[in-house]
Amino acid sequence: MKLIYPAHVVPSEDKEGYVVSVPDIDCVAESGTLSEAITKSIELASEILLRELESGNPLPKPTIIEYMNPAPGGFLTVLMIDIDEYGRKTGAGFVKKSLNIPRWLNSFAESQKIDYLELIQNALTSLYEEQHYPDIELSGSYSEMKVED
Repeated sequence: MKLIYPAHVVPSEDKEGYVVSVPDIDCVAESGTLSEAITKSIELASEILLRELESGNPLPKPTIIEYMNPAPGGFLTVLMIDIDEYGRKTGAGFVKKSLNIPRWLNSFAESQKIDYLELIQNALTSLYEEQHYPDIELSGSYSEMKVED
């Protein structure tokens, strides 16, 4: 599941570098370069969000960036957080499941070169998002995120 959250970026007050904060998930990261600070904030945000999902907690809805004001001397950006990629990279968050389907259906799937893992993950992710966030598009590009009034 790919998620997009807005973030504040400001120069560090104590030393050279930048501070990136993601207010929707109470995440703050700091590093010597802008690139490193953003990378650290994505890693930390991924860890926090994966922990919430594994605990069965709903994820916080991302604030629409147009409703935010940048901190003095800083700017706003959005972070793309790929929960599945983070889980693969850290070795966390995956459970092996077996699947039994009719032989004829398996023949069809093989002829279509269907990846069962991808199909099931996409279907379950869509169901999760529809159930927990019917009024907002969490995955995909930030421009697709719309809150119904």
